[in-house]
Amino acid sequence: MEQPTVPGCVLLGQVGRGASGTVWLAERERDGARVAVKVLSGNGSRAELSDQALRELAVLSRTAGEHVVRLHDAVPLADGGLALVLDLADGGSLARVVAGRGHLSAGEAVTVLTPLAGALAQLHEAGVVHADVSPANVLFTREGKPMLADLGVARLAGEDPGFRHGTPGYVAPEVVDGASATPAADVHALGALGWLALTGAVPPPPAVRPPLATLGTGAPEALVGLVERCLAPDPADRPSAREAAVAAYAAAPAEPVRLATGEDPAGDLTHRLRAQAAADPVTPVPSRWRRAASRLPPALRGVPGRSRGKGTTVSTGAATSAAAPRRRRAWALPGVALLAVALLVASGAWAATRHTAPAARVSGGVVQDRQAPVHAPHELLQQLADRRAAAWTARDPAALAAVDAPGSPALHTDVAHVGTLLSRHASYRGLRLTVRAASGTLAGTTATLRARVDTAAYVVVEDGGATRSRPAVAGPALTFTLAWTGQGWRIVSYR
Repeated sequence: MEQPTVPGCVLLGQVGRGASGTVWLAERERDGARVAVKVLSGNGSRAELSDQALRELAVLSRTAGEHVVRLHDAVPLADGGLALVLDLADGGSLARVVAGRGHLSAGEAVTVLTPLAGALAQLHEAGVVHADVSPANVLFTREGKPMLADLGVARLAGEDPGFRHGTPGYVAPEVVDGASATPAADVHALGALGWLALTGAVPPPPAVRPPLATLGTGAPEALVGLVERCLAPDPADRPSAREAAVAAYAAAPAEPVRLATGEDPAGDLTHRLRAQAAADPVTPVPSRWRRAASRLPPALRGVPGRSRGKGTTVSTGAATSAAAPRRRRAWALPGVALLAVALLVASGAWAATRHTAPAARVSGGVVQDRQAPVHAPHELLQQLADRRAAAWTARDPAALAAVDAPGSPALHTDVAHVGTLLSRHASYRGLRLTVRAASGTLAGTTATLRARVDTAAYVVVEDGGATRSRPAVAGPALTFTLAWTGQGWRIVSYR
């Protein structure tokens, strides 16, 4: 975009862009101080922009904590827009740190989670819900102090925002189901940050999420337990932000966060899910990762809906009427999932893994029956579940192309899960998923199936050969969305 003119500041370069605005590195003319200038997005009407500005100004003015990015000034622009002059946190984002390093130590996770939980507690006590706690919105100073940023979508507790927002993987289940965000939703996102910090991956959905203790993080039991309590599917089972801050501080000795080095422009951008707004452009990936990613199977590179470049497009519904508004949700893999696998490809580790432990390839069968969601939903889901278990057991990301739709949320989650196993040198033995009580409906190229998926007892083999036995688990009721592709039915999402 064209560089704006902001009175009182000299803009030095763009450092990030999200749904609510563009962020620039700037020098303040009156004292030469380096600051961040956020030029609010003007995609809506002037009234909408003013409402957004007043919202962010009101929230920032009510939360002056040490670990919340502070507002210094609000500057009207000649075109009717508004720029916010904010603290500069130039140590990068948590997204950048994790992408550059893979994961954090338990002590570093405590250093991140404790003050963030405290900052959220201040927000909640002021009657404010952040509503988009995510790795891109956790920024560090050069000294490694974490700060909570981007309050442009924050709102007063109990207020109906008129839209749903958040970063995929960090949105609480009740918000995904249509409820308004509450302080408990922020705590869920805090738990997801903890999972990311310790494993390097976004937490899978509750129904298929392995116990954090089985992933070989080396984190103490108290910290593992806190993360899992924060991620509890029922909001009533989660601690308050204040309780989480106290528990995190007591869980392990804090350690300074070692910031990542090297370029990672993908890590500093804000990504949101807005049900009534167009998706943000796909985040660029550094060239060395793009080259590695280009060696992935085509199905692992696809992006449904709008994309840049040569992504594969998949229809997940019936044909859209020309008169109907087109609202697409762009799901890309430039984050933890793609970077983890791309780095494995570049290093040769993935190829070695695939050579020594290929997943079973299942061809044909009920997944290629166009009417299977109606007359054979159990057999269809069971075949896909068998393929997923085989891919996880073999730690073979390529095998997931036979399970999940290209570029889908399900593929994002599954590739991240396999990437975590590979990075931890862990594996599964005897993993089996059993589908029961399945039913389905069909609408064009989209199917909705409901079923329960049980996990049989299995063994986790950790780095060095140590093993842990995991008990059988009866799964909750799940809703699967499937898309018909050129290779048959594939999973788009499940919850």
